[in-house]
Parts: sequence; C-alpha cells; structure tokens
Amino acid sequence: MAANYDEKRLGRQRAVPKRLHPHLAQQHWRGADLDNLADRVIRPTRKAHNLMWKGWQAYRRGLATNLKELGVPDTTIQCILRHENVNTTQRFYIKTASAVAVDAMKKSEEKISGTAVVQ
Repeated sequence: MAANYDEKRLGRQRAVPKRLHPHLAQQHWRGADLDNLADRVIRPTRKAHNLMWKGWQAYRRGLATNLKELGVPDTTIQCILRHENVNTTQRFYIKTASAVAVDAMKKSEEKISGTAVVQ
C-alpha cells in the first residue's frame, strides 16, 4: 500500500529498471527532482545567457543530438534517455543535419551577411 502511495505522490516519476547502476536500482531511489534541477541550474544559466526555455522534451532532444554529434553510440543515448527501444531514440530524439546541408547553410549565411544593406 505504501509503494502505491509513493508512486502516486511522485506523479510522472517512473520506477528505475533493475538493470541500471546498483545505486539507482535501490529500493528507496525516487528519481531525479527535475524542478529542483531547473531551479538550481537551468533557469539561472538560461537567464545569464538570455536563452529561451522550450521545455524538457526540447532539452532531451537537444541532449540526444549533442551526444550523437560527440560520437556517443545510439544505444548509450537510449539508456541515458531511458527509452525502452533504440528506435524511439533514433526516430524522435536524435536530430542531425548532413554535413552537406550544414556546409550549404554556412555558405548561404556568409553570402547573406556580406550583402546586408543598412538604410
């Protein structure tokens, strides 16, 4: 009965799969307090750099994309995001642009910035 109460009280927090690190699989682990993280780290950093906050899902997509660009394997990104299936991670979270597209956009940006007319 107490376990059900705790799960309801935690709201969106999910139980940690036993295959994770032993410290995370302990009976008393409650999951990350994302509101606390946002208050302590994300909001001050965002305000200091004048960045807009697009929500946790955008944060997770950005994290997945940046990890991919750093060469982290898809299965590792899947574990970090706690997805059951790597296809979910690849299809919906890892957003990459081809090198050709990035190069074309840089050339376009250089051309545009060099032709700006101030009136």
